[in-house]
Amino acid sequence: MLLWDEGEGKGSMPHRLPQDLWLVPACPSFPGCPNFQLNHIVIPLSLICSGTLAKDEVIKFSDWAQEAADHNPPVQVDAETIEKFWEDNVCAPGSTENGPLIGGGKYGEVGENGGGLCKRCKTDCTSEDPYAGYDGAVHCIDDDDGNQFTGGDIAFVKHSTLRDYNGPNLNTAKNQYVGICPTKEDGSSGGCMTLFDAAGNPIKD
Repeated sequence: MLLWDEGEGKGSMPHRLPQDLWLVPACPSFPGCPNFQLNHIVIPLSLICSGTLAKDEVIKFSDWAQEAADHNPPVQVDAETIEKFWEDNVCAPGSTENGPLIGGGKYGEVGENGGGLCKRCKTDCTSEDPYAGYDGAVHCIDDDDGNQFTGGDIAFVKHSTLRDYNGPNLNTAKNQYVGICPTKEDGSSGGCMTLFDAAGNPIKD
C-alpha cells in the first residue's frame, strides 16, 4: 500500500500514479527480504514500470540497467530503478546477500551528499536504521527531526502496518494518513482511502 501523511505542512497529495510520485521523497520498506529482486519493492517498481512516464520514454530503463551494471561493485537493476526514479531522494535501508549491491551490501550513503538508496535515512542505512522495516517506513514520513535531508513524504507498506504500528510515537494522528490508489485505466484518479476515523479506530481491517 502507498501511504501518504496529510498532516500540517505536507505537500499536495499525489493523485496520478506514478507521475505525481516522481521525485517525491520516498520511504520504500524492504524489511528482511530474502530476495531483493522479488520482495517488497514489487509495488513501487510496478507503479514506475507501468506508468505513462515509462510508456512515453521520459524515463528509460535501458539506460538505468547499464548504469547498474557499470557500478563498482554492480547494483541490482531494481535498486538502480528506485534510485533513479526518485533521484536519490529515498530511504530504503538494509541489505541481503542478493542486494542491493550484487554480492550483498547497502547501496549509497546517508545525508545531504549521500545517494543510492540511503540519502534520506536517519543513521546508517542498515537494518538497524530507525527508518528500516514497515514501522520504520511510517516513522520515516512522520518523523520531524528538523533535518531537511531525512525522512520522506510517501511510504510503501502493508495495508495493516498503520493499524499494527509499534514504532516511535506518531506526530500525526492516524486519521490524517490515507492510502492512495493508482490511476485508473481511463486516466482518472484512483482516489484515496481513509484508514482511521477521528477517534483513531481503523475503518477497515
